[in-house]
Amino acid sequence: MKAQTSYATESDTATAARACLERLSATDVRPEDLLIVYCTEQHDLNTLCDTLRSGLGMCKLFGATSAGGVMTEAGLHSADGVGLGVMLLRAAHGVVGVSLRDTAHQQAADAAAAAVHAAIIDADRPGELPALVWLHATPGQEEAVVAGIESVLGEGVPIYGGSAADNTAGGAWKLFDGEQISADGVIVAVFYTDTEASAGYMFHNGYLPSGHAGIVTAVAGRRLISVDGEPAAVWYNRCTDGLISEELTTGGNILAKTTRAPLGRPLTLISQFQGYNLAHPAMVNANGTIDLFAKLAEGDVLHVMRGSVDGLIERAGRVAKASVDAHPVDRGHIVAGLGIYCAGCMMALGERAHEVPDSYRQGLPPGTPFIGAFTFGEQGSFLKDGNKHGNLMISMVTFAV
Repeated sequence: MKAQTSYATESDTATAARACLERLSATDVRPEDLLIVYCTEQHDLNTLCDTLRSGLGMCKLFGATSAGGVMTEAGLHSADGVGLGVMLLRAAHGVVGVSLRDTAHQQAADAAAAAVHAAIIDADRPGELPALVWLHATPGQEEAVVAGIESVLGEGVPIYGGSAADNTAGGAWKLFDGEQISADGVIVAVFYTDTEASAGYMFHNGYLPSGHAGIVTAVAGRRLISVDGEPAAVWYNRCTDGLISEELTTGGNILAKTTRAPLGRPLTLISQFQGYNLAHPAMVNANGTIDLFAKLAEGDVLHVMRGSVDGLIERAGRVAKASVDAHPVDRGHIVAGLGIYCAGCMMALGERAHEVPDSYRQGLPPGTPFIGAFTFGEQGSFLKDGNKHGNLMISMVTFAV
């Protein structure tokens, strides 16, 4: 397995795609190789795929839109919110299968199950469990997507990825595979590593508990109704020293305000370390309920978390290093990395967002190619709690040979 990355920030799609091809300088691309493509919403996806395919041939293509820009080991690629990044992953020492399924006329869990079945056939590995699933879905039904994948593979195969995003949360996100473009769907890549290769991974966040906690007493899917018997918005506002006081009376979007104070659900304790899976408060409703970007359940313990700019940046490097350390000690060098960083965290960093790929790079061996997207929800695997959907999370998958 070998990897090359390339990027462009030109606003004209054909020009940007050709610039990526020139930087790749790829030859002898095979049908079984994988091209991962992340771009911002402004790009014309038909033109993008056609131009890339004209230069590389009919290799497998896996694509999703990213918020505000894309990442590679060369840095953050964004010019006025326009960016394009690609990774060409050569399939030696491994096999990959790709499938996209639309969910506009099919239940998300069923679409995800069908996508996994088709991806396994695409990899020509029927009856074999993959080492890892790389996932992108459109926002809104990610828990069902994870459940659909697990209905096929069981709970032991790690699922990593993120929800497709756009620059304004206006619904302009897309998934694409060179044949289809979907605004409501799921795309998966199943990775099979042979005896000479391995995959390492880590899923985490850059937040700590603030000391305020409560128990969910009423919830409806992603709508938090009450905590400790108190209206959710009133409870949250009190625990955050009036962070959403204005919205208590008017209602409204609180995404930007709450990025530094999400809600954390405790994970299974590991060697005295307490981890958390996060949910991002998005909207206050007139009746005092709060809409989130993740589902909760009655009885869940919720911690109000706190995060700093430095912590959100530094955590990316720690996650990258942990994914490298997860490889067996007798394996060779790291050849590629796939990174996911929450778009809400990226936007909260402002002018310091360019430090995120720098941090990832510091956690990887020198010169390791990687590509990353900024997403509106993140999926990953916790050591004792399995595959989960969360918000404001950070992940890295690395491949070694």
